[in-house]
Amino acid sequence: MTLMTSRYFSQKEFLYLEWNDSFYILQIGCFLIAFICKIRIDEHHNLLKFTFDTCIVMAAAIAFSWHFIIRDLQTQHIFIGYPIGDLILFFGAMIFYLVSEKLSPFRVLILSSLLIQVVADCSYLFFTMMNIPFSEGLFYPLWSLSPLLLGIAGTLTIANGDTSPVTKNKIHSLKESITLRLLLPYISVILLFIIMISQHHDSISLIIGSEAAILLLIVRHIFASLVNQTLLAKYHELTEELELKIGERTEELSSKNRQLLSAARKMKYMAYHDV
Repeated sequence: MTLMTSRYFSQKEFLYLEWNDSFYILQIGCFLIAFICKIRIDEHHNLLKFTFDTCIVMAAAIAFSWHFIIRDLQTQHIFIGYPIGDLILFFGAMIFYLVSEKLSPFRVLILSSLLIQVVADCSYLFFTMMNIPFSEGLFYPLWSLSPLLLGIAGTLTIANGDTSPVTKNKIHSLKESITLRLLLPYISVILLFIIMISQHHDSISLIIGSEAAILLLIVRHIFASLVNQTLLAKYHELTEELELKIGERTEELSSKNRQLLSAARKMKYMAYHDV
């Protein structure tokens, strides 16, 4: 079985795996360990919405990667692990961004390091696939900057921790980032449509990605509507219960007021007759 498997993969030119590619796999593993250690999904996060948002963005990313990079790897003798590794890193960056309550400096550094690595690798592969003349030296600073930022983020984490209080400015920036989180799935779908229209002659992968993203978006809205209806029904139930308790409390206070007025009249009558 092992021999058959090795022969099968040896026939796939786009699955070239050389000894230096193992360092890239190791780098991807280190990146994943770095951001997994900092992910915290709290109870207040809407897990359903978070899952759909991540899937929608990843559907667009996979469609772009397949259309511009992966499908042409066979002709360039490039290891397929590079674009797959970039997709994994991008997936990690999306999770890290969507679950972050606040984007503190070291979280921004981790997110930036992941995205810089993805952008540098995808740009290099894209230029290679399209036979665009370029100098590899242009990407060396980015490939060096990515682990450097990750190391700085680790240093800040050890020095300062992640327990800084939330100030008004941080709350304001959190609201802005939440707005971007809400728009991210829609931006992904819009980009898919724009690229699909511009690549109308050969856009089967983009069409499939668009259909998947739109389907996920529709299902997300259906589930969101069901959740909103449930919350609205619960809100009306709690409102009626609160109004009932307020009515009972009002009646109780009115009864006590009447008792106090009656007691005051009796005391006034007794005091008048004693005199």
